[in-house]
Amino acid sequence: MTTGHGQPIGPTGDAWAISWATMSLLLLTQGPVISVWSRNAPVWDEFAVPAAITSTYSAVYAVTLFHLGRGNDPWRRLDPVRAGLLVALAGLVALSTVWSTSPSVTGTSAVNFAGVIVCGAWFGLRLTPRQQAVAILAAMQIGLISSSIALARDWSFARDINGDWTGIYYNRNSLAPVAALAVLAAAYLALDLLPRLRRPSTRDLVMAGALVVGTAHAGLHLLGSHSLTSLAGLLAAAATVAVVATARRNPARIRPQAVAATFLGVGAIGITIMIVLARRISQRADRGDGYSSRTQIWRFVTDAIRERPFTGWGFNAAWWDPTFRAPLEVNGWFSKVTTAHNGYLEIVLGVGAFGGLLILAVVATAVLAMVTHAFTRGRYTSWPLALGTFCLVANLQESLIIGNHFVWLLLVTAILVPVSALRASGAQQVAPDHTVGAGSISSS
Repeated sequence: MTTGHGQPIGPTGDAWAISWATMSLLLLTQGPVISVWSRNAPVWDEFAVPAAITSTYSAVYAVTLFHLGRGNDPWRRLDPVRAGLLVALAGLVALSTVWSTSPSVTGTSAVNFAGVIVCGAWFGLRLTPRQQAVAILAAMQIGLISSSIALARDWSFARDINGDWTGIYYNRNSLAPVAALAVLAAAYLALDLLPRLRRPSTRDLVMAGALVVGTAHAGLHLLGSHSLTSLAGLLAAAATVAVVATARRNPARIRPQAVAATFLGVGAIGITIMIVLARRISQRADRGDGYSSRTQIWRFVTDAIRERPFTGWGFNAAWWDPTFRAPLEVNGWFSKVTTAHNGYLEIVLGVGAFGGLLILAVVATAVLAMVTHAFTRGRYTSWPLALGTFCLVANLQESLIIGNHFVWLLLVTAILVPVSALRASGAQQVAPDHTVGAGSISSS
């Protein structure tokens, strides 16, 4: 496999790319950027502070686009269907500026939305799955260590009013995905290291110890946040990978297409049950009040979608529209709501039914690609599936398919990385006679 510059990538090579990926992910977790600019501003300025935040993210996109463009035509490794669907979705988001109720908000959000797609493509094309896991773990741990310092020093914003951990992040549901993804990345690196522990070198033992400590540190923050959303995503990722690993043992009878269809069907049934039984579930899930509040928000959002079913309100524009927000302002708590708390509803609210169809097509084709990739032989072939499953599940209760957010970046990577990895290595699907064709995916 080669880098975007045509240079070989070793198992730990391309230090610049890993460093930049780590920095980009760290900034797009939003905690560091928002904390630095908003919490340290002497006086809040409704124009200067948001402009500083936007400029920081724009710099990330610009540098990434520059280096992606310098590659030896890396776009050839992108699947035209999935890449085309993402481009169409980004185009529709940008087009919604025309009919948006807040054109300036939609215009800025559209640029950020496309910028994250570019970063996700670069992340998948430039780094191997192992290097992705290294970058994710490093970026998440930097944020978690900073959060530990904030908690230890009892900074005012390190815990919310309920005592839940927030660290340097906006709230507990912003801290939780950072911790969960650190656990996921550490788990894959540990599985890669496990065979070498039979005759370990000093370096292997040090790495094993670091992974144990890192996993415990991330798990502690995940539990301290008391957020079930990311925990559910982590468990779903583990269960999905386990099912595919079991199915892959009998490729003559079980095809990846059937597994992908099953996952999509189970997901659709699960979402339906979640909506229909929302009030009963709210008594048990996410401490009751949080989940029941989400169901009220979803009801409000679906009513708003019915008002503009085909065009939507403009991407991210509705939350800035006084007419849209009027019913929310009646309730003190809901007056602070600025998202649909569901990534898929957020798309439909912003760009209408066609946007909903596009995101469904993206999800369906992505699941098929990730499952097919997981049926190939080699280490890390299930990495895109685990990463993608977490991101898809996390979007059920949080709006993370947005600009300036690392979960959207990683979801784009999971969507695109199977094809780039398959084409770069020449790996083939496990054959019915349990043999592999031209090659296999290596960990590096």
